[in-house]
Amino acid sequence: MKIFFVFLAVFATLFAAPAFRHTHTYTQSDGTKFQAKPQGDEYLHFLKTKEGAILLYNPATKNFDYAKIENDRLVPSGIPYMPKNTKLRKSAVRSPQPTITLQELQKVYMKSKERFLHHRH
Repeated sequence: MKIFFVFLAVFATLFAAPAFRHTHTYTQSDGTKFQAKPQGDEYLHFLKTKEGAILLYNPATKNFDYAKIENDRLVPSGIPYMPKNTKLRKSAVRSPQPTITLQELQKVYMKSKERFLHHRH
């Protein structure tokens, strides 16, 4: 019985673990590669670049977009992340990217946690 409770505690911890926070290489739909670290937990998760950009995957475009805040949630902005060292084609324009402060991110995190806990009960 004691082994069962130890197993249960370990199993429950696996689902509440923070994101694996090592740098990974990601690829945009056009083949552009960039590096970022997963951040967050079961309440809120995103990618963070070394420049500090907060990114979310946009399944509609198959790109990692700059994140923006809408209705106390992180959502893809529709502006694909472009690493600063990427050379632009003459016709391309680097769009202004949304910036999210630490205070805004903390507020979104708390709202996400509240929603998550509220839906569990």
